Amino acid sequence: GNVDVTVTTGYHGGQVKLGSTQLSLPALQSRLHLESIDLVRLGEAFCLEVVGEHLPPLTEFYLDLKYDPNHFRLLRVAKGRFSLEGSPISWSPGTNDIINGMVYGVSAKRQEPVSEAKTSLARFFLVPIRAGDSELSIEKLQLTPQLSGNMPVYAPRIKINIKEAKQ
Repeated sequence: GNVDVTVTTGYHGGQVKLGSTQLSLPALQSRLHLESIDLVRLGEAFCLEVVGEHLPPLTEFYLDLKYDPNHFRLLRVAKGRFSLEGSPISWSPGTNDIINGMVYGVSAKRQEPVSEAKTSLARFFLVPIRAGDSELSIEKLQLTPQLSGNMPVYAPRIKINIKEAKQ
């Protein structure tokens, strides 16, 4: 929307108004997606991040991650920037079901909303154990506060091509 901007300067005796104007700022589209490296090789660990951009004031999230246990082994789940900066939080790396390839209940809660334009919610470290194409996806996502009518553009899955290891 429209924002009034005033520029002033200060000195020992007071302030001087240099000018003012009105800016028209475009609405930024919220976006949530999975982000990873482009090339994944058999046996080489990599990081998959759940990334939010231009999210509304967010204080809590919950998600499950699905992976193919025939193609990947989950090494660990780590906090994203959402849980590392700002107000005190609660964090759960979830529970890994290695038979079904699901990480249930990855969540974090903070007192103050995240203020960054781009933040990672969680990071998943995986190692490919079989070459070929596979998919990783968010199966369940809850964001708090509940978003009314402006849910982010949501890309819940990512395809990964696992190449043979370098010789």
